[in-house]
Parts: sequence; structure tokens; C-alpha cells
Amino acid sequence: MNPPVSSPHSARWLAAQAGFVLLLACWVYWPALHGGWLWDDGLEIARNPVLREASGWRTPWYAPTGLDYLPLKDTLQWVEWRLWGSQVLGYHVTNLVLHLASAGLIWNLLGRWGVRLPWLGGLLFAVHPLAVESVAWIAEFKNAVSLP
Repeated sequence: MNPPVSSPHSARWLAAQAGFVLLLACWVYWPALHGGWLWDDGLEIARNPVLREASGWRTPWYAPTGLDYLPLKDTLQWVEWRLWGSQVLGYHVTNLVLHLASAGLIWNLLGRWGVRLPWLGGLLFAVHPLAVESVAWIAEFKNAVSLP
């Protein structure tokens, strides 16, 4: 049995839907990309000595220092510190990319379940006001990491 052949029209429609979700989400979160440190971002990132240590990537796994035991998040933030340092934009872009990946996974899951217009579910997840915290607040990186 041969797989169904997709028409160019359906491929273009899928690309248009994905483009719309991407553009609308980027428009919604544009102000957050230009934001600074919020609430405990400074404590968790800017003034966190573990992120500056060469062995800081493994410290959360065997000697956690924070209130929460989230070693994957802490290790990934150690990597981010190596990439972005104190440049806030990199952290916000990372959160946005992870959030958009999650929206894509939601879209895919809804499609597999046979939900009609699954891209609207992905769009709603991408731009829902409750998601702003996960993108705009760097310390909420744990939310962005937990879904995809």
C-alpha cells in the first residue's frame, strides 16, 4: 500500500497555518523579548554563582542549592549562561522557541486525535495569556522545558 500523496495545495496550506501561528506568537511576545530581568531572574541567573563555575552543570544533580530540585533546568541554564551571559534577549528567545515547539507538539497531538482544525489548538496554546509568564519570565524556564 502506497502512502497518500499530499497535494501542493495542502502543503501550502499547512505552511500558511504554521507561518500564521509563528508570526502571531512572535507579535504577541515581541515586548517580552525586549524585557529585562523580572522578579527572581536576577537571583536565579544573574547572581547565581553555580552558573559561573566550570563544574556548575553537574552541581544541581548531586548538590542542589535551590528550593526546587530541577537539575535538568539548572543544567540547561548553566549552558545558557555560557551562551548568553547576562544578555537577557538570548534567554527570552530560548523560552519563546521552546514554547513554540510545545505549541507545535500540541497541534500534532490534536491532529493525531482527529480533532478538527488542530492548528487552532496549537495557536491558542501559543498565544494564550497564561503562557506569557513562561516566555517573559526567565525564571519560568522550567515551564518551557517541561512540555517539549
